[in-house]
Amino acid sequence: MNRLFALVGAVVIAGSAAAGCSPAAPAQLTVLAASSLSSSLTDLAAAWKTSHPSTALLTSTGATSALRTQIEQGSPADVLLGADTTNAQALIDEAEAVGPLTKYATNVLTVIVPANNPKGVTTPADLAKPGVCIIGAGPDVPITKYATQLV
Repeated sequence: MNRLFALVGAVVIAGSAAAGCSPAAPAQLTVLAASSLSSSLTDLAAAWKTSHPSTALLTSTGATSALRTQIEQGSPADVLLGADTTNAQALIDEAEAVGPLTKYATNVLTVIVPANNPKGVTTPADLAKPGVCIIGAGPDVPITKYATQLV
């Protein structure tokens, strides 16, 4: 079983380096994170290097659903910073991660329309108008789920 600390989207799952491991600092901490956190990880890596010089920080980003699949298939991970609670909770339920989930961030949905706004979208209700197309990132990607819930 992978023991995984998983921080999820607006939430956290906890696991590897802490629960039941030796008190010695690990030589490497592996963080898998939602793509939306790419620039934040750059800042995190710089701060980490300063405060934990003996522990390398290895980061990788992708869709939370894809990161979940990687973990299920045995990819090493100490922390998952996801974009939703569903994928993280599934890892806990599958005993691939240790819980509970802990909130660490929130998101705000933003509607983007073409400059000339040909469909006249001015409110979230307008997204349900006939002929309005909503483009998502795939059915299992959290932002697509959030957009679907909004509509």
